[in-house]
Amino acid sequence: MEDKRDRPSDELKRILDDENREDLLAAKLKSPEGQQELYREAFRFWNEIQADNEITDFDRAQILDRIHHQIKLEEKVFIKNLTKTEKFLSVCSKIAAILFIPLLITVGFLYNANFRNNAVEGYSEIYVPVGTRTSFVLPDGTKGWLNSGSYLRYPNRFSDESRLVELSGEGYFKVEKENHRPFMVKTKDISVRVYGTAFNVYAYPDGNSTEVVLEEGKVEILGEQGKTTRSLCYLKPNEKFVLNQETGSSHVVQVDPSCYTSWKNGKMVFRYETFKNVVEKLNRWYNSDIIIKDSILESYVYYGTFQDETLDEVLKLIKMTAPIKYRDFGRVQNPDGTFGKRRIELFYRKP
Repeated sequence: MEDKRDRPSDELKRILDDENREDLLAAKLKSPEGQQELYREAFRFWNEIQADNEITDFDRAQILDRIHHQIKLEEKVFIKNLTKTEKFLSVCSKIAAILFIPLLITVGFLYNANFRNNAVEGYSEIYVPVGTRTSFVLPDGTKGWLNSGSYLRYPNRFSDESRLVELSGEGYFKVEKENHRPFMVKTKDISVRVYGTAFNVYAYPDGNSTEVVLEEGKVEILGEQGKTTRSLCYLKPNEKFVLNQETGSSHVVQVDPSCYTSWKNGKMVFRYETFKNVVEKLNRWYNSDIIIKDSILESYVYYGTFQDETLDEVLKLIKMTAPIKYRDFGRVQNPDGTFGKRRIELFYRKP
């Protein structure tokens, strides 16, 4: 049945659907007329959300949580880039944009199905924009985090037999223990079955591998062959299951789980990871397009930790400790006036 609630104007919908929505919104906020239009639209939608009986308090709480999380991210960027020469009115304008843009984007996600409640099917969905992270609480009390560019789908009420969620991307789960009702995380390649535990799943559709790292408890990794499901292995704490996307082979290794879960605390930790994997994670973290031009670099093993550094700072630090050089093309402007991802090419540098 068609949703009879008001939808965004065509212009606003075009902005919210664009992958460079932040830039478009910032440009819109430069003029008083644009500010008035966006503020009016955003708060009209928010008032509708508050009055909508089909949207639960749980959903509203998650929306607000995402707004608060995005505000913190934007504030960090704003404070870091602030210069002493900015005038008071300009500062106020930027602060207003910091507070407003996450609200408008989040409202847009709700009405454009990136985060929506399907009243007919009884499912909720969370989509995390590239370059951000968000926390969540599921109906059974399970808590967790979703990393950049991730998607989670789950029922508004779990069945009496199981608690099944679908993940595309990276998620950390701290599962409420229920012996009679297992918790299942389904990805495109594997499923993870648990009863009460803490673990991390890395399962991007275009990733080099699918990985499960167990922090505490016990999990079972399940694989599918056609219509048949089979047990691949059980993990104990401090173990990581790795499925190679290219070869289909899998193995289990001993690891320090904190290296694979620190992303939820704003850290990128690399412990003897190949440059191919490092670049993959940097691109998701910074919403960039870093390309390895010399294949010899793909297998180079890197060790390092980053927190709060900009992409420029990360590249400079990597250049100091690894045999690389790079060419930065910046963000190229598209014909429609928007800007694409920042493009950077990496080359092997002879010692």
